[in-house]
Amino acid sequence: MVSRIIGSFLLGLCFRRASYVQAQGADLYLGDINFVILTDMHGFVKGTQNDPNLDADYGSVLSFVSQMRSISTSLDQDVFYINNGDFVSGSGFSGNPPTALTPIMEKFPWDLINIGEHEISHRETVEFLLQPGGFVDWWEGRVLTSNIVLAGTDTPMGSRYRFIDGENWGSVVLALGFLYNFEGAPADLLEVIPVEDVILSDWFTSVVLGEDRDYDGILVMAHMDIEDELIGKILRRIRDLTSDYDMPVTFVAGHTHYRAYKKLDDYSSAIEAGGYMDTVGFISSHNVGEVLPNTTELFHHSFLDTNKEFLRATLNVTVLDTAEGQGLSEFIEEIEKSLGLQDYIGCAPTTYKKEAEMSTKDSLTGLYFNEVIPQHVPNWNTTGDLFILGSKEFEYGILEGEVLRNDLQIVVPTQDAIVKLGDDIPGWVILSLKNLEDSEKAPNSILPDFLWSREADDLELFDTYTVYTGESYVRAMSEVMNIALSGSAGNPTEIKNVTIKSIVFDYVEANWVVCSSSSSKSMSGGQKAGISIGVMAGVCCFCILCLFLRKQRKEDEFNQHYDDAFEPEQNGEANYT
Repeated sequence: MVSRIIGSFLLGLCFRRASYVQAQGADLYLGDINFVILTDMHGFVKGTQNDPNLDADYGSVLSFVSQMRSISTSLDQDVFYINNGDFVSGSGFSGNPPTALTPIMEKFPWDLINIGEHEISHRETVEFLLQPGGFVDWWEGRVLTSNIVLAGTDTPMGSRYRFIDGENWGSVVLALGFLYNFEGAPADLLEVIPVEDVILSDWFTSVVLGEDRDYDGILVMAHMDIEDELIGKILRRIRDLTSDYDMPVTFVAGHTHYRAYKKLDDYSSAIEAGGYMDTVGFISSHNVGEVLPNTTELFHHSFLDTNKEFLRATLNVTVLDTAEGQGLSEFIEEIEKSLGLQDYIGCAPTTYKKEAEMSTKDSLTGLYFNEVIPQHVPNWNTTGDLFILGSKEFEYGILEGEVLRNDLQIVVPTQDAIVKLGDDIPGWVILSLKNLEDSEKAPNSILPDFLWSREADDLELFDTYTVYTGESYVRAMSEVMNIALSGSAGNPTEIKNVTIKSIVFDYVEANWVVCSSSSSKSMSGGQKAGISIGVMAGVCCFCILCLFLRKQRKEDEFNQHYDDAFEPEQNGEANYT
C-alpha cells in the first residue's frame, strides 16, 4: 500500500489511485481491477473514416492501451483488454472469411475475446476461425464461448471460462463469455446453448462456487443488449451460488451499438461501449475490502471518443503514438492498399442520409428501394414485389462527391445474401407481419425492426406478392408466415451472387461514374498522389523563387545605397551620409 501511495504522489496529475484523472479528455477512475473495452468493431480497424472527429484507428487505440498499461503498472494496478465480439462483418477489411482482418486482430494484446453472432453466421467464417492453428487456436484459450459448442458435442468452440491474473495488484478474475440465444449458426458446425440452460449446468455451478480456484471478481462478457433480461438471469444465478453477496460482478454488454451504463445491484454493474470503433469503453472496480472511505461507488466507468487528441488528453501524456501503435497503423494501411479500399468507384450526386424519410430526395433508404433494388435484383417487379429490409442494414450515409470502395463498405456493413421468401404470399399475411411489428409486443417478438419498400396501405389483402429480405431475417420471417399459413409458406430461395451490399456497388459503378466538378475525382489513387507531389514541388519552387527575388531586391537596395553614398557632390567632395 505504501508503494502505491508513493507512486500515486510521484505521478501527480497523471493518475492517482482511487481518484479521478482530470484532463481535456475523459475522467478515468482507476481501481484495483480495470477493463478497457472495444465491442462490435465490425472490421473498423481504420477507424470511423467518415467522421473527421473520430480519427483514431486500431493503432491509435493500441498506443493508448500500451501507455495506460505503463501508467497502471507504475501504480501497481491491473488493466485488462476486452474485445466483446462482432469484430467481423462490416468494413472492407472484413471479408467472409476475414482473412485480412485476423492478422490485424492478432497484433493487439487482448486478454479476452468474446464471440458475437456475426462470427458464427457464415459457414466460411466459422470454418476459417476454427481451422487447426487458426484464429481460435492462436489466442490459446482467450476466446471465450460459454454457450457455444461444436455441433453434436459438448466441446466448446473456444474456452467456457478463464481465470485472468493481474500482474500488478495481483487480482484474479473469473471471466465468462456469453452470446444471446442466437439461432442462425450453421447447424452442422455449431450450436448456441440457451443461456438459461448453461447457468444451471454442472460446470457453471462448479466454477462460480470456486471449486476450480478462488477469485476476486467476476467478469461476464455478454454479447447482448445491456437491457437484455438474460443479464439479470446470469446475475441472479451467480448470487444464488455464491455465499458472498458482495462479490463484484462486471457485465460487458454489446450487440446494439450504443453507449449505456447500468447499476444492477450494489456490487454489480453493466456497461455497453458503442460500436463501429466509435468508443473505447472503460470500467473499474475495487476489491470490496479496499474501497476507500471517500469512495461512494464500487464501480466507475467512462466512454472515450476514438479521437487521437481526446485519448492523448485523457492519459495526460505529451504524445499518444507509440512505436508499436504506429507500426500497427502502417500495417493496416498496407492491407488497405492491397485490398484496393481507397480505389475510386463513383461520384455521389448529392448527400444521402440514412435517417432521412424514404420520400425525401436525400433518403438513403429511398435510394435503395426506388433505384438500387429495381435495377439490380433480378426479375424485380415494381408492382408485385416487396422488399423487407432490416432497419440497421445501413450504418452511415453517403456524402456528396467522390466515393471510395471502403466508403460503401462501411455504409452497408452487412454481408447478407438476398433471399426470396416466396412468390405467392398473400397480402393479409404480410400485413400480419406489419401489425405484429407495430404492436406493443414488438420489442419482445421474434421480429427485428424492418423497413418496407412499399406502404402497408398499398397492399391488397387477397392479392399475392413476391417477398424478399436479407438472410439474417429469414428464420424470423418464415416462422411467422408459417404460423399464419399453417406451415405452407414455402421454402426461401437465396438469390445467387446477390447481396444487400453487392447491389449498392453495382448501382454506384453503373450510375455514378465521374465527378464533373473536378477531374481529379475520377483518377486513381496513384494519379492523385502524383498530382499532389507535383503541386508540392511547384509550391516549393515558388517559395525558392520568392526567396531569391527577395535576396536580389535587398542586394539592389544595398548597391543603390552604396552608389548614392559615394556619388560625388557638385563641389567634388564625397557624401558619407
